[in-house]
Amino acid sequence: MCPCYVCRVMVVGWMGCLGIVAVTSSAPQPPPNRTVAILPLTVEGDLGEASRDKLEEGIALGLARGNFDVIPPSRLSQEVVSSPPCKDPACFAGRAATLDADYLVQATVLDEDNRNYAVVLNLIDGRTGRVAARSEERCDVCGQQELRTLVEDQGAAMRRKLEDLVNGPPVILASSVPSGALVSIDGELIGRTPVRRELSEGEHTARLELEGYVPQERVFLAVKGLEETLAFELQQTPKKRRRLRPWGWAGLALGVPTLAAGATFLVLDGRAAPGDRCSGGNVDPLGNCKFRYNTLTPGLVLTVTGAVLTAAAVAIVIRTRKRRHTRAAARTARMFARLPGAARP
Repeated sequence: MCPCYVCRVMVVGWMGCLGIVAVTSSAPQPPPNRTVAILPLTVEGDLGEASRDKLEEGIALGLARGNFDVIPPSRLSQEVVSSPPCKDPACFAGRAATLDADYLVQATVLDEDNRNYAVVLNLIDGRTGRVAARSEERCDVCGQQELRTLVEDQGAAMRRKLEDLVNGPPVILASSVPSGALVSIDGELIGRTPVRRELSEGEHTARLELEGYVPQERVFLAVKGLEETLAFELQQTPKKRRRLRPWGWAGLALGVPTLAAGATFLVLDGRAAPGDRCSGGNVDPLGNCKFRYNTLTPGLVLTVTGAVLTAAAVAIVIRTRKRRHTRAAARTARMFARLPGAARP
């Protein structure tokens, strides 16, 4: 076998391996799940051990519905369980480091008299040890099952707050070819393409406008934690409309005089001719002159023709005029260029 052929095969094989490695290494990896550790329940008042366990299970159940790794109190080490509750950020940060948790949940139940309870849940950032979110609810004259339901609902509410912290709000990135188009979201101008902006979750309508190009609209769904990319390829305004504008002015120049001439003929119709022709034998006993203008037919023709020409010319001039509001919007958009989140081409 030819050595050159073998070398080529080896080179191609190495290139293929390198290509596979490159593709594999460049493939995006899914973000790891955040770990949330539930600290032992703090009770102020008279609450049995069984009730305490059920409330801790309710908190874990509410949090477990999210995409998080939840460490319930039952999985905590004896050292953590027996440690006194933390009172300062340094203690919470150290506790999170010990548990290898991104966030901590500290729950406190105040058992008041006559079956009245107050439940407080604090979501603590494991890096700083500070409270990132807080939930506080009361349950007046309620039993153990009602209290558990309340705690579970609070855990679910804390999960939603945690998702907001981890995922962040929806983001839109709008771009266009050519760039520099005005971008409006739900009728509110946000800047020129390319532009990046945070939005509320749900359905929105994006509209792009650029002078000389056909405006475009697109409906999209903003999802929490995701960046929606909207790429527009703008189409130029048809040039025929621009070429029609001189014809509009020409139509006005012709239509208005034609309309005036037709009106004049209609006014002259039936009137006596000027000069000596309306004297002597040319006048009947009733004083009517034999020579009168007969301009009704041409007057009607000129009036209708002039009106049609004028109306068509006005429509052409209006449709081909330059939109002043686009220029005003362009001036307004300059203000957004200095605002945070407005990208520049």
